[in-house]
Amino acid sequence: MTGRVVGRHATWDANNFVAFDPAAPSNVVTATATGKVMRSTDSGTTWLPNPTELHVNYVNGGSFVPGSPGRLFLATTDGPTLSTDGGITFAPRFSGIRGGTVAGFATADDGTLYSLYEYGPMGVFRRQGDSWLPLDNAVLRSTIYWAPSPIDMATAATDASLIYVVTRSSLVARSNDGGVSWVRVATEIDVNTYPQHVAVDPANPAVAYLTTYNAGLWKTTNRGVTWSRCGLGLPDRVEAIGIDPADTRVLYVAGYATDGQLLGLFKSLDGGVTFAPTAATRPGMVLGFTFNPADTREVYVYSGADVLHSTNGGDSWTQIDFGAPQGVYTRAMAVLLDPVLPSTRFVVSSPGQAGFLRSVDGGATWEKFPFSVPQGEFLFLDEAVLDPLQPGRLHVGVTGLGIADYEVAPDLEVTLAGLDAPLPVLGSRAVRVRARNLSSFASSASEISVTCPPSSPATSPTAVRWLVRSCAAAWV
Repeated sequence: MTGRVVGRHATWDANNFVAFDPAAPSNVVTATATGKVMRSTDSGTTWLPNPTELHVNYVNGGSFVPGSPGRLFLATTDGPTLSTDGGITFAPRFSGIRGGTVAGFATADDGTLYSLYEYGPMGVFRRQGDSWLPLDNAVLRSTIYWAPSPIDMATAATDASLIYVVTRSSLVARSNDGGVSWVRVATEIDVNTYPQHVAVDPANPAVAYLTTYNAGLWKTTNRGVTWSRCGLGLPDRVEAIGIDPADTRVLYVAGYATDGQLLGLFKSLDGGVTFAPTAATRPGMVLGFTFNPADTREVYVYSGADVLHSTNGGDSWTQIDFGAPQGVYTRAMAVLLDPVLPSTRFVVSSPGQAGFLRSVDGGATWEKFPFSVPQGEFLFLDEAVLDPLQPGRLHVGVTGLGIADYEVAPDLEVTLAGLDAPLPVLGSRAVRVRARNLSSFASSASEISVTCPPSSPATSPTAVRWLVRSCAAAWV
């Protein structure tokens, strides 16, 4: 329903619903699409002043609960919201709900893992065991008050207490205490410049960069207190950014013309003071950069169309051909390298090919892992990250469905032969180790060691330890 409410104390556009409390029909509640809730206690003849501001992205509708006086549910893009006092106060009701749209992930060296929801239970969540626990998102919501719709986040590799959040309405929020409190920062940047992405220097949490839609690249050196424009040689539109973790003076960004055409990938060697184009690339949208932790001159650039690969710090780029049926067009949404075994690599793809490609040989060959759920056929995989504490676990944000996990399980059968007789003190014997891959997919590199007690003879190993990274699990 769309209309215009006119009454004492109110002349404003209303959208989507008008609700009457069945227990007290003279009590009426309506709301604007962006969450301004108005109440009347005389069937709409007059409207009470000081409407409640929900600070949500969109209100889809609302209804009172029959038999429960004053109990009102609102359906919003930020999730269900409940009032128990007839619309005076509201609180989100997210318990047990896993749906929503994930806008990003962020990790720190100490194993901290954050996720950012744009819709559904809007806000920042922290991984704790097998659960995602919300930070104080009510404070975050009040900080990014105007149509809160976060689109990007970052934390510091060396300080997980530092968190940045960028919203679709061009606001930037920062927490210095792990999400307990939030403040607006980057107020020097006009909201009409549309900040896009934020990245924190992996070696120095005081330094961060902010890309914008039409005001180039900005930098802070004091944890976001002040910002200044940088990037001599860059166009006004700058989006994706990557910081070399081995030498954080080296930056890569994607620069665009005013008509949206990619002008190229640009590289800085001096911490963002100046930039120069890298080797020529094809037109298209760039979503992000991924570095090989063992050799950061090896860089991946991924987009909603394909993946580019450089082994020489951007001096040249090649378009990866993943073989049939994908070819070069994978609609890649993320490229991930296992930090323990960098030769194991993932490319998460989206519509038409939802799932991921995996290589265990440094990208020489790739295998396809499809993703399907009973909730729908048209799946969009938006964001992905490898769990920093369990690099074999892949977390993927699925539009409208929240976060799906793929567990990379140990599935090598290891057998030993040659220790079936007593072994004398200081004696030695050749032992044969046999590893068999029980999965239907290739295994990545493995390490096997056998340990016996140092002071006693043994007829068999007392401990066998192996590190395996292959896939034999299902989406959960």
